[in-house]
This record gives sequence, C-alpha cells and structure tokens, in this order.
Amino acid sequence: MAAASFGIKPYIVSKIGRDFGRERIEWLRQMGVDTRFLKVTAAPTTKFEIRYRRGRRSMRLLSECEKLRLSDLRRDLRIQSLHIGPVTGEIPEVVAKSFADQSMLTSLDPQGYLRRIGRDKRVLRRPWLDRSLLRRIDVL
Repeated sequence: MAAASFGIKPYIVSKIGRDFGRERIEWLRQMGVDTRFLKVTAAPTTKFEIRYRRGRRSMRLLSECEKLRLSDLRRDLRIQSLHIGPVTGEIPEVVAKSFADQSMLTSLDPQGYLRRIGRDKRVLRRPWLDRSLLRRIDVL
C-alpha cells in the first residue's frame, strides 16, 4: 500500500485460506494492490498465537497455508521491485531465488527463514544463512 501511495502498481503474490475473507481481498484492491497472483487455497491462512509473559514473547503456530511454488508467478513477468517476506518458510528458498532473478530490485525480510516450528507448534529460532539467496538481495 505504501508503493500504491506513490503511484506504483503493486502486486501481491501469496496464498491465503478461505478464512482470510473476501472483504480483506476487496480492501487490498481498493487500496490499489493488484491481487491477480493471490491464490485462495483449501488450507487455512497462516496464523500465530502470540503471548507475553514477564516481558518475554512466545509464539505458537495455529495454522499454516500452502507454500508458494515456482508456478505461482509467471516466468515472463519483469518485476521492477520485489519484497520477499516469509513468516514461516512458506516461500521456499528456491522460489525466492527465482522470483528475485525476475526483479530489478529485491528486498528481503528473512524472519520466516530464521524460524522453525517445534513438535508442539511453538515457534523456535533457527540459524539461517543462504548465501546464494542473499547474493540476489539488494535490501535486507
């Protein structure tokens, strides 16, 4: 929406569940976001439970939507600027690399690559350093 406020036509490439709601999709469109690459799936939208206790935060994964695939973005699309922002690794690194290769300028929020989900669905830290992806990133 920030890009749209500058007169740029932004696209969103993501997967959401039916629980996301048509109202939210329509709101994105009204805000100037092109949703043609937004796919509604049978899986629920990714959601977390966040708790704060004694100044510490804990997160638990409640639901996780389908991962993006290479086929979710047309290969012939030339992207001026791209932001990759996984929250649970739902953008596999091979997909992120391919998307970045189509972009003139790519930014990355790596939080989804720095998390792993424990057996009890708690969100835990994990080390990550994919230099082959980072070489394609202009803004981290």
